[in-house]
This record gives sequence, C-alpha cells and structure tokens, in this order.
Amino acid sequence: MSDISELEAIVNELSVEKLKNYVINYAETNEIFKREFLYYFAGKSDDQLRIDFYREKIQIIFYKYAHRGFIDYKSAGNYADEINDMLTIPADRLCNRGIYYEAFSMLAANVLELQKGFESVEYEVELSDIFTDCIDTLQNLLSKKIPLDLLQKIYEWLEKEAENPIYADYVYEDADRLKELKLKAQGMLEAKED
Repeated sequence: MSDISELEAIVNELSVEKLKNYVINYAETNEIFKREFLYYFAGKSDDQLRIDFYREKIQIIFYKYAHRGFIDYKSAGNYADEINDMLTIPADRLCNRGIYYEAFSMLAANVLELQKGFESVEYEVELSDIFTDCIDTLQNLLSKKIPLDLLQKIYEWLEKEAENPIYADYVYEDADRLKELKLKAQGMLEAKED
C-alpha cells in the first residue's frame, strides 16, 4: 500500500472531531503547516486572485525586519527566509496540486513586493534568489492546463511587469525570462482563440 493510500484509509476512518483536533494541535507546533493550511482555506474561492491579501502579509514581514524603511545586511537573510517559507515554497506546492489561482496570487504578490525589497534591502542577493524561484514556479504554472480567465490575467500581469525597468537593474537574467514568459502566455492565448 502506498503512503497516500494508507493516509486516505486512515483519514476516511477518523471522526470529524478527531481530525479537527489533530489539525489544530499540529498547526500549533508546525508553523509551515499552519501557514499552508490558512492560505489554502482562509477566505478564498477557487477562482479569485488574492494578490493584495498576500502583499499585506509580505509588508508585515518587511516592517518586522526594517529599520527606518531599510533592511540591513544582518536581517536580509531572515527576511528572505521568512518570505520564502511563507509564499515561495507554498506557491510551488499549490501549483503542483492544481490550485492555480492561489499559487499565482502568491507569486504575483511576491514579485510586486520584491520591487520594494530590491530598493530597501542592503543585501539583495537573497531577494534575487526568491525572484528566480518565483519565475521558475510561474514557468511551471504556465505549463499546466490553467483556466482561460486565469491565463488572461497572468498575461496582463506579465505584460505590465515584463517592462518594469527595476528588474533589469537587479535581476537582469530573470527580467529576460519574465519577457519570455509573457510571450509564452501570449502564444497560449492566441492558440486558445483559434
């Protein structure tokens, strides 16, 4: 029996109350699980973007590490790690599970807030790694069979972001990848119209 089959068998035998208690107890001890659970279930619908919701979460983390609007060298790694754990890694997992709107919401928020980070973080190499991970996940997302309306939203977002000059200053190789993804999304839209 595979691990997933075994897990399904156990979950099917549990009472709702036991499952609720387990989720709450496990969330108290595992921050990553708690975040993913909340992001997956809290206040979302399957076909809406929540970019502003995630931007607010990132801003809270930014101000946690910022002093006078600037994140110093010592705090940059912690800031990047927290952003990575909160959004970048979960976005990739959600993408692979077919939860495309939420994954894109996380990616878009991350990229948009990284713009501020590039200008406010002393050691931006940490942030450029996150940007690269976001682009990788966005590329993965575009390889999936995503709904047409989401593809249109991604294309519109890429069209705007691909021309943003800040990326050329801080992540020039990934800025080119962003432009390539815009062309890929455009091609996908054109193919769906035919």
